[in-house]
Amino acid sequence: MANLTNAFQVRDEKLAPCSAAGSRRELGLLARVDEAWHRLEGAEHVRDIALHEELMRQRRLEQLANRFDRKADMREAWLKGKSEPTELQAESYHDVARVLERKDSVLRLTSSKTLHSKTSQWRNYGRHLLSVDDLLEKHALFEATIGVLGGRTATRDEIAERVAIVREAFGQLEQRRDERRYRLIDSRQLWLFAWEMDESEQWLREIDQLMSCPDIGRDLPSAQLLLGKHRSVEDEVSARRESLQLQIERGELMADAGRPGSNLILDRIDRLNALWDQLVDRAAARKARLLQALDFHRFLCDCDEADAWLVEALRLCENTAADLQSLLDSDRKLRDLHADIAAYRTELDTLHSLAAGLSQIDRD
Repeated sequence: MANLTNAFQVRDEKLAPCSAAGSRRELGLLARVDEAWHRLEGAEHVRDIALHEELMRQRRLEQLANRFDRKADMREAWLKGKSEPTELQAESYHDVARVLERKDSVLRLTSSKTLHSKTSQWRNYGRHLLSVDDLLEKHALFEATIGVLGGRTATRDEIAERVAIVREAFGQLEQRRDERRYRLIDSRQLWLFAWEMDESEQWLREIDQLMSCPDIGRDLPSAQLLLGKHRSVEDEVSARRESLQLQIERGELMADAGRPGSNLILDRIDRLNALWDQLVDRAAARKARLLQALDFHRFLCDCDEADAWLVEALRLCENTAADLQSLLDSDRKLRDLHADIAAYRTELDTLHSLAAGLSQIDRD
Protein backbone atom coordinates (compact mmCIF):
# COMPACT_ATOMS: atom_id res chain seq x y z
CA MET A 1 0.00 0.00 0.00
CA ALA A 2 2.92 2.30 0.75
CA ASN A 3 4.38 1.57 -2.69
CA LEU A 4 1.03 2.42 -4.30
CA THR A 5 0.90 5.72 -2.36
CA ASN A 6 4.44 6.56 -3.38
CA ALA A 7 3.60 5.76 -6.98
CA PHE A 8 0.64 8.14 -6.98
CA GLN A 9 2.81 10.79 -5.38
CA VAL A 10 5.34 10.29 -8.17
CA ARG A 11 2.57 10.61 -10.77
CA ASP A 12 1.27 13.80 -9.15
CA GLU A 13 4.76 15.23 -9.15
CA LYS A 14 5.14 14.42 -12.83
CA LEU A 15 1.85 16.10 -13.65
CA ALA A 16 2.55 19.22 -11.59
CA PRO A 17 3.19 22.25 -13.85
CA CYS A 18 6.29 23.37 -12.02
CA SER A 19 7.85 19.98 -11.28
CA ALA A 20 11.10 18.94 -12.89
CA ALA A 21 11.31 16.06 -15.34
CA GLY A 22 11.42 12.73 -13.47
CA SER A 23 13.85 10.02 -13.99
CA ARG A 24 13.27 7.18 -16.43
CA ARG A 25 12.85 4.74 -13.52
CA GLU A 26 10.00 6.76 -12.01
CA LEU A 27 8.23 6.98 -15.36
CA GLY A 28 8.44 3.21 -15.71
CA LEU A 29 7.06 2.77 -12.20
CA LEU A 30 4.17 5.08 -13.05
CA ALA A 31 3.32 3.07 -16.19
CA ARG A 32 3.37 -0.20 -14.25
CA VAL A 33 1.14 1.26 -11.54
CA ASP A 34 -1.38 2.46 -14.13
CA GLU A 35 -1.40 -0.95 -15.79
CA ALA A 36 -1.87 -2.70 -12.42
CA TRP A 37 -4.67 -0.28 -11.56
CA HIS A 38 -6.51 -1.12 -14.80
CA ARG A 39 -6.11 -4.84 -14.14
CA LEU A 40 -7.47 -4.33 -10.62
CA GLU A 41 -10.51 -2.49 -11.95
CA GLY A 42 -11.14 -5.26 -14.50
CA ALA A 43 -10.85 -7.95 -11.83
CA GLU A 44 -13.29 -6.07 -9.59
CA HIS A 45 -15.76 -5.79 -12.48
CA VAL A 46 -15.55 -9.53 -13.20
CA ARG A 47 -15.98 -10.25 -9.48
CA ASP A 48 -19.07 -8.01 -9.30
CA ILE A 49 -20.63 -9.86 -12.22
CA ALA A 50 -19.86 -13.26 -10.66
CA LEU A 51 -21.32 -12.14 -7.31
CA HIS A 52 -24.46 -10.86 -9.02
CA GLU A 53 -24.94 -14.13 -10.93
CA GLU A 54 -24.38 -16.17 -7.77
CA LEU A 55 -26.88 -13.98 -5.88
CA MET A 56 -29.50 -14.51 -8.58
CA ARG A 57 -28.83 -18.26 -8.56
CA GLN A 58 -29.22 -18.45 -4.78
CA ARG A 59 -32.47 -16.46 -4.98
CA ARG A 60 -33.81 -18.84 -7.60
CA LEU A 61 -32.84 -21.86 -5.50
CA GLU A 62 -34.47 -20.26 -2.47
CA GLN A 63 -37.69 -19.77 -4.44
CA LEU A 64 -37.59 -23.40 -5.57
CA ALA A 65 -37.09 -24.54 -1.98
CA ASN A 66 -40.02 -22.41 -0.76
CA ARG A 67 -42.20 -23.74 -3.55
CA PHE A 68 -41.27 -27.31 -2.63
CA ASP A 69 -42.03 -26.64 1.04
CA ARG A 70 -45.49 -25.31 0.17
CA LYS A 71 -46.25 -28.31 -2.03
CA ALA A 72 -44.93 -30.69 0.63
CA ASP A 73 -47.15 -29.06 3.27
CA MET A 74 -50.16 -29.38 0.98
CA ARG A 75 -49.31 -33.02 0.27
CA GLU A 76 -48.91 -33.82 3.97
CA ALA A 77 -52.20 -32.10 4.77
CA TRP A 78 -53.90 -34.10 2.02
CA LEU A 79 -52.47 -37.39 3.30
CA LYS A 80 -53.57 -36.58 6.83
CA GLY A 81 -57.02 -35.67 5.56
CA LYS A 82 -57.43 -39.11 3.97
CA SER A 83 -57.48 -40.74 7.41
CA GLU A 84 -60.09 -38.36 8.83
CA PRO A 85 -63.13 -39.92 7.04
CA THR A 86 -62.10 -43.35 8.34
CA GLU A 87 -61.92 -42.00 11.89
CA LEU A 88 -65.32 -40.30 11.54
CA GLN A 89 -66.83 -43.55 10.28
CA ALA A 90 -65.29 -45.51 13.16
CA GLU A 91 -66.65 -43.01 15.70
CA SER A 92 -70.15 -43.17 14.14
CA TYR A 93 -70.33 -39.49 13.23
CA HIS A 94 -73.95 -38.44 12.59
CA ASP A 95 -73.14 -36.91 9.14
CA VAL A 96 -70.66 -39.58 8.08
CA ALA A 97 -72.62 -40.36 4.89
CA ARG A 98 -72.02 -36.85 3.51
CA VAL A 99 -68.32 -37.02 4.41
CA LEU A 100 -67.85 -40.39 2.69
CA GLU A 101 -69.74 -39.19 -0.39
CA ARG A 102 -67.51 -36.11 -0.56
CA LYS A 103 -64.43 -38.32 -0.22
CA ASP A 104 -65.56 -40.57 -3.09
CA SER A 105 -66.27 -37.49 -5.24
CA VAL A 106 -62.76 -36.13 -4.66
CA LEU A 107 -61.19 -39.51 -5.47
CA ARG A 108 -63.24 -39.81 -8.68
CA LEU A 109 -62.22 -36.28 -9.71
CA THR A 110 -58.55 -37.05 -9.05
CA SER A 111 -58.78 -40.29 -11.05
CA SER A 112 -60.56 -38.48 -13.88
CA LYS A 113 -57.87 -35.80 -14.07
CA THR A 114 -55.14 -38.43 -14.09
CA LEU A 115 -56.90 -40.36 -16.86
CA HIS A 116 -57.44 -37.16 -18.86
CA SER A 117 -53.76 -36.26 -18.55
CA LYS A 118 -52.68 -39.70 -19.78
CA THR A 119 -55.25 -39.64 -22.61
CA SER A 120 -54.08 -36.20 -23.81
CA GLN A 121 -50.55 -37.56 -24.05
CA TRP A 122 -51.80 -40.28 -26.40
CA ARG A 123 -53.18 -37.64 -28.79
CA ASN A 124 -49.83 -35.85 -29.12
CA TYR A 125 -48.31 -36.85 -32.47
CA GLY A 126 -45.67 -34.13 -32.69
CA ARG A 127 -45.59 -30.72 -34.29
CA HIS A 128 -42.37 -31.07 -36.30
CA LEU A 129 -39.93 -33.75 -37.48
CA LEU A 130 -37.65 -33.74 -34.42
CA SER A 131 -40.55 -33.99 -31.95
CA VAL A 132 -42.04 -36.92 -33.90
CA ASP A 133 -38.69 -38.76 -33.86
CA ASP A 134 -38.50 -38.20 -30.08
CA LEU A 135 -42.05 -39.52 -29.60
CA LEU A 136 -41.24 -42.57 -31.74
CA GLU A 137 -38.27 -43.37 -29.49
CA LYS A 138 -40.44 -43.02 -26.38
CA HIS A 139 -43.12 -45.16 -27.98
CA ALA A 140 -40.57 -47.89 -28.72
CA LEU A 141 -39.67 -47.98 -25.00
CA PHE A 142 -43.37 -48.09 -24.14
CA GLU A 143 -43.89 -51.01 -26.54
CA ALA A 144 -41.05 -52.90 -24.86
CA THR A 145 -42.66 -52.28 -21.44
CA ILE A 146 -46.01 -53.55 -22.72
CA GLY A 147 -44.32 -56.66 -24.07
CA VAL A 148 -42.79 -57.41 -20.67
CA LEU A 149 -46.11 -56.83 -18.90
CA GLY A 150 -47.90 -59.06 -21.39
CA GLY A 151 -45.55 -61.93 -20.65
CA ARG A 152 -46.04 -61.52 -16.90
CA THR A 153 -49.83 -61.46 -17.02
CA ALA A 154 -49.90 -64.62 -19.12
CA THR A 155 -48.02 -66.62 -16.45
CA ARG A 156 -49.99 -65.65 -13.32
CA ASP A 157 -52.36 -68.55 -12.78
CA GLU A 158 -53.24 -67.38 -9.27
CA ILE A 159 -55.33 -64.52 -10.67
CA ALA A 160 -57.25 -66.65 -13.14
CA GLU A 161 -60.54 -64.96 -12.26
CA ARG A 162 -59.17 -61.69 -13.66
CA VAL A 163 -57.29 -63.04 -16.65
CA ALA A 164 -60.15 -62.32 -19.02
CA ILE A 165 -60.44 -58.73 -17.84
CA VAL A 166 -56.70 -58.18 -17.94
CA ARG A 167 -56.38 -59.72 -21.40
CA GLU A 168 -59.23 -57.64 -22.73
CA ALA A 169 -57.64 -54.48 -21.33
CA PHE A 170 -54.28 -55.58 -22.67
CA GLY A 171 -55.81 -56.18 -26.10
CA GLN A 172 -57.23 -52.66 -26.07
CA LEU A 173 -53.84 -51.36 -25.03
CA GLU A 174 -52.16 -53.16 -27.91
CA GLN A 175 -54.76 -51.80 -30.30
CA ARG A 176 -54.15 -48.26 -29.10
CA ARG A 177 -50.41 -48.89 -29.26
CA ASP A 178 -50.64 -49.90 -32.91
CA GLU A 179 -52.96 -47.00 -33.66
CA ARG A 180 -50.55 -44.56 -32.06
CA ARG A 181 -47.61 -45.98 -34.00
CA TYR A 182 -49.52 -45.58 -37.27
CA ARG A 183 -50.43 -42.02 -36.36
CA LEU A 184 -46.84 -41.25 -35.37
CA ILE A 185 -45.61 -42.64 -38.68
CA ASP A 186 -48.21 -40.54 -40.52
CA SER A 187 -47.13 -37.48 -38.55
CA ARG A 188 -43.48 -38.14 -39.33
CA GLN A 189 -44.24 -38.48 -43.03
CA LEU A 190 -46.19 -35.23 -42.91
CA TRP A 191 -43.43 -33.23 -41.25
CA LEU A 192 -40.76 -34.89 -43.38
CA PHE A 193 -42.76 -33.79 -46.43
CA ALA A 194 -43.00 -30.25 -45.00
CA TRP A 195 -39.23 -30.19 -44.36
CA GLU A 196 -38.48 -31.34 -47.92
CA MET A 197 -40.88 -28.73 -49.30
CA ASP A 198 -39.12 -26.03 -47.26
CA GLU A 199 -35.80 -27.01 -48.80
CA SER A 200 -37.30 -27.06 -52.31
CA GLU A 201 -38.92 -23.66 -51.84
CA GLN A 202 -35.66 -22.21 -50.55
CA TRP A 203 -33.81 -23.59 -53.58
CA LEU A 204 -36.44 -22.20 -55.97
CA ARG A 205 -36.19 -18.75 -54.39
CA GLU A 206 -32.39 -18.78 -54.69
CA ILE A 207 -32.55 -19.73 -58.39
CA ASP A 208 -35.33 -17.19 -58.94
CA GLN A 209 -33.07 -14.52 -57.48
CA LEU A 210 -30.37 -15.51 -59.98
CA MET A 211 -32.89 -15.28 -62.81
CA SER A 212 -33.83 -11.77 -61.66
CA CYS A 213 -30.26 -10.48 -61.96
CA PRO A 214 -30.18 -7.45 -64.31
CA ASP A 215 -26.58 -8.06 -65.46
CA ILE A 216 -26.49 -9.07 -69.15
CA GLY A 217 -22.82 -8.37 -69.86
CA ARG A 218 -20.91 -5.30 -70.99
CA ASP A 219 -19.16 -6.84 -73.97
CA LEU A 220 -19.17 -9.98 -76.09
CA PRO A 221 -17.01 -12.20 -73.78
CA SER A 222 -19.00 -11.28 -70.65
CA ALA A 223 -22.30 -11.88 -72.47
CA GLN A 224 -21.08 -15.31 -73.65
CA LEU A 225 -19.96 -16.14 -70.09
CA LEU A 226 -23.34 -15.17 -68.60
CA LEU A 227 -25.18 -17.17 -71.25
CA GLY A 228 -23.03 -20.23 -70.46
CA LYS A 229 -23.79 -19.87 -66.73
CA HIS A 230 -27.48 -19.50 -67.51
CA ARG A 231 -27.49 -22.72 -69.52
CA SER A 232 -25.79 -24.51 -66.61
CA VAL A 233 -28.50 -23.26 -64.26
CA GLU A 234 -31.13 -24.42 -66.76
CA ASP A 235 -29.61 -27.90 -66.73
CA GLU A 236 -29.69 -27.90 -62.91
CA VAL A 237 -33.33 -26.80 -62.93
CA SER A 238 -34.26 -29.53 -65.41
CA ALA A 239 -32.50 -32.15 -63.29
CA ARG A 240 -34.26 -30.91 -60.14
CA ARG A 241 -37.69 -30.99 -61.76
CA GLU A 242 -37.94 -34.78 -61.52
CA SER A 243 -37.30 -34.83 -57.78
CA LEU A 244 -39.78 -31.99 -57.25
CA GLN A 245 -42.40 -33.88 -59.22
CA LEU A 246 -41.85 -36.96 -57.05
CA GLN A 247 -42.32 -34.85 -53.92
CA ILE A 248 -45.55 -33.41 -55.30
CA GLU A 249 -46.88 -36.85 -56.26
CA ARG A 250 -46.06 -38.23 -52.81
CA GLY A 251 -47.85 -35.30 -51.19
CA GLU A 252 -50.91 -35.77 -53.40
CA LEU A 253 -51.07 -39.45 -52.45
CA MET A 254 -50.93 -38.50 -48.76
CA ALA A 255 -53.71 -35.94 -49.25
CA ASP A 256 -55.88 -38.38 -51.25
CA ALA A 257 -55.51 -40.95 -48.46
CA GLY A 258 -57.15 -38.49 -46.06
CA ARG A 259 -54.21 -38.35 -43.68
CA PRO A 260 -53.96 -35.59 -41.05
CA GLY A 261 -52.64 -32.33 -42.46
CA SER A 262 -54.07 -32.80 -45.96
CA ASN A 263 -54.91 -29.10 -46.23
CA LEU A 264 -51.34 -28.20 -45.31
CA ILE A 265 -50.00 -30.61 -47.92
CA LEU A 266 -52.19 -29.19 -50.70
CA ASP A 267 -51.29 -25.61 -49.77
CA ARG A 268 -47.57 -26.40 -49.90
CA ILE A 269 -47.99 -28.13 -53.28
CA ASP A 270 -49.84 -25.12 -54.71
CA ARG A 271 -47.17 -22.77 -53.41
CA LEU A 272 -44.37 -24.90 -54.87
CA ASN A 273 -46.09 -25.05 -58.26
CA ALA A 274 -46.52 -21.26 -58.25
CA LEU A 275 -42.83 -20.76 -57.47
CA TRP A 276 -41.88 -23.22 -60.21
CA ASP A 277 -44.03 -21.48 -62.83
CA GLN A 278 -42.58 -18.12 -61.82
CA LEU A 279 -39.04 -19.51 -62.10
CA VAL A 280 -39.71 -20.97 -65.56
CA ASP A 281 -41.08 -17.65 -66.83
CA ARG A 282 -38.18 -15.64 -65.46
CA ALA A 283 -35.62 -18.13 -66.77
CA ALA A 284 -37.12 -17.91 -70.26
CA ALA A 285 -37.20 -14.11 -70.11
CA ARG A 286 -33.58 -13.90 -68.94
CA LYS A 287 -32.39 -16.32 -71.61
CA ALA A 288 -34.13 -14.28 -74.29
CA ARG A 289 -32.54 -11.08 -72.97
CA LEU A 290 -29.09 -12.70 -72.83
CA LEU A 291 -29.45 -13.87 -76.43
CA GLN A 292 -30.47 -10.36 -77.45
CA ALA A 293 -27.46 -8.94 -75.61
CA LEU A 294 -25.20 -11.48 -77.32
CA ASP A 295 -26.54 -10.46 -80.76
CA PHE A 296 -26.09 -6.81 -79.83
CA HIS A 297 -22.45 -7.22 -78.79
CA ARG A 298 -21.73 -9.31 -81.91
CA PHE A 299 -23.28 -6.56 -83.99
CA LEU A 300 -21.05 -3.99 -82.28
CA CYS A 301 -17.96 -6.12 -82.93
CA ASP A 302 -18.91 -6.50 -86.61
CA CYS A 303 -19.50 -2.75 -86.81
CA ASP A 304 -16.07 -2.08 -85.33
CA GLU A 305 -14.49 -4.38 -87.93
CA ALA A 306 -16.46 -2.66 -90.70
CA ASP A 307 -15.38 0.76 -89.44
CA ALA A 308 -11.74 -0.32 -89.39
CA TRP A 309 -12.04 -1.67 -92.94
CA LEU A 310 -13.71 1.52 -94.18
CA VAL A 311 -11.03 3.70 -92.58
CA GLU A 312 -8.34 1.66 -94.31
CA ALA A 313 -10.21 1.90 -97.61
CA LEU A 314 -10.57 5.68 -97.30
CA ARG A 315 -6.88 5.95 -96.54
CA LEU A 316 -6.08 4.12 -99.79
CA CYS A 317 -8.47 6.34 -101.72
CA GLU A 318 -6.90 9.53 -100.37
CA ASN A 319 -3.32 8.37 -101.02
CA THR A 320 -1.59 10.45 -103.77
CA ALA A 321 1.36 9.15 -105.74
CA ALA A 322 4.68 11.03 -105.80
CA ASP A 323 6.20 9.19 -108.74
CA LEU A 324 5.33 6.72 -111.47
CA GLN A 325 6.02 3.59 -109.46
CA SER A 326 3.90 4.71 -106.51
CA LEU A 327 1.19 5.72 -108.95
CA LEU A 328 1.17 2.22 -110.43
CA ASP A 329 1.04 0.68 -106.94
CA SER A 330 -1.86 2.93 -105.95
CA ASP A 331 -3.71 2.04 -109.14
CA ARG A 332 -3.28 -1.66 -108.45
CA LYS A 333 -4.46 -1.27 -104.83
CA LEU A 334 -7.49 0.74 -105.95
CA ARG A 335 -8.49 -1.98 -108.41
CA ASP A 336 -8.16 -4.55 -105.63
CA LEU A 337 -10.14 -2.28 -103.31
CA HIS A 338 -12.89 -1.97 -105.90
CA ALA A 339 -13.22 -5.76 -105.96
CA ASP A 340 -13.16 -5.91 -102.15
CA ILE A 341 -15.93 -3.30 -101.95
CA ALA A 342 -18.14 -5.40 -104.19
CA ALA A 343 -17.45 -8.46 -102.02
CA TYR A 344 -17.89 -6.54 -98.76
CA ARG A 345 -21.36 -5.45 -99.77
CA THR A 346 -22.68 -8.77 -98.47
CA GLU A 347 -21.14 -8.07 -95.06
CA LEU A 348 -22.83 -4.67 -94.91
CA ASP A 349 -26.19 -6.20 -95.84
CA THR A 350 -25.70 -8.71 -93.03
CA LEU A 351 -25.04 -5.88 -90.59
CA HIS A 352 -28.26 -4.16 -91.69
CA SER A 353 -30.16 -7.42 -91.13
CA LEU A 354 -28.65 -7.81 -87.66
CA ALA A 355 -29.56 -4.24 -86.80
CA ALA A 356 -33.15 -4.82 -87.88
CA GLY A 357 -33.31 -7.95 -85.71
CA LEU A 358 -32.15 -6.20 -82.53
CA SER A 359 -34.61 -5.43 -79.75
CA GLN A 360 -36.04 -1.95 -79.40
CA ILE A 361 -33.91 -1.32 -76.29
CA ASP A 362 -30.70 -2.24 -78.13
CA ARG A 363 -31.68 -0.21 -81.20
CA ASP A 364 -32.27 2.83 -79.01
